[in-house]
Amino acid sequence: MRTLGKSLIFAQALLVFTGGATARAQTAPSADPTDEPAITQASVPADKRTRDQARDMSRQALELMKKERWAEAESLLSQAYRLVPAPTIALLHARALEKLDKLIEARERYRAVVATQLPKGAPSAFRSALKEAGEELKSLEPEIPRLVLVLAPKPANGTELDITLDGKRVSNEELGQPRFANPGEHLVLAAVQGRVLVENRIRIARGESKEVVLSLAQRPAGVAPERPKPPPIERPSVAAPNHTASFIALGAGAAGLSVGVVAGVIMLDAKSTLDKKCKPLCPAELSSEVSRFRTARAVSTVGYITGAVGLGVGAALLLFNRAGAEPTGGAAVGLWADGQVIGLAGSL
Repeated sequence: MRTLGKSLIFAQALLVFTGGATARAQTAPSADPTDEPAITQASVPADKRTRDQARDMSRQALELMKKERWAEAESLLSQAYRLVPAPTIALLHARALEKLDKLIEARERYRAVVATQLPKGAPSAFRSALKEAGEELKSLEPEIPRLVLVLAPKPANGTELDITLDGKRVSNEELGQPRFANPGEHLVLAAVQGRVLVENRIRIARGESKEVVLSLAQRPAGVAPERPKPPPIERPSVAAPNHTASFIALGAGAAGLSVGVVAGVIMLDAKSTLDKKCKPLCPAELSSEVSRFRTARAVSTVGYITGAVGLGVGAALLLFNRAGAEPTGGAAVGLWADGQVIGLAGSL
């Protein structure tokens, strides 16, 4: 990660705003009303009070940058840039974004500065900002990670896939093409009519290029997954009846019942959220809530079944021992799991 170097030393000189100098860039303003104002929108000079407010925010941000408190500095510079979209503020804002690993946003801010057209008589600080932004943009671009999303195999004709990267839709034309991504973790989803088929979480570092293959291979229709057989239960060597197995079974049953109740509460909470927001299909940003609902439902079902079996076996063993009958080979009970399925097995 590059340091600010001499830029911090001379940054105070960049905090210059003049009432008669107006910066105007060649690129058109963004059509997205949520975007921050571009330098192109600074067509009317701000009044002195607004300029003073933006200058104070920028100076506070500069002090925070010296202390490497980048998030606080970025927030202040974003506000100052909204008040006065000057190239000097934009340059400092781009540096703060870069330090926060928001490289895509920093690149756009640098590009806005470079594209600025300065009028005659513009302050030298504005011209210095354009020069420094161009140099830092060249150094930044190779550090921005690239992602390539690939489908394998390609979906059948007529299948409408909804692919999103961090909640933003990826068009078919963008598949297979390198795209910028900020360093860190990203979530890629492929869904059909709101049903998620593929969920990939990937991590990418500065300067890295990575290909992400979305595998759409599924189990043939009508073929149920093979359930594993429970492992054999070792029988106790002591033939005399005792209550140990009964208490183990009852404990396992109580634990399973508790798990079922807790998971059931989580499932109902997730279902309530989905019922409110899925009309009729669930948006991509609710994929984690859908996953939470499904997981809680499965865990709740297994918990209730395990609880019922455990309590039933434990009660039967207690009644058997209380009746005075002698088991011929002892009683055995146990929990088992294979990573996907859990169960309780026992024998008398």
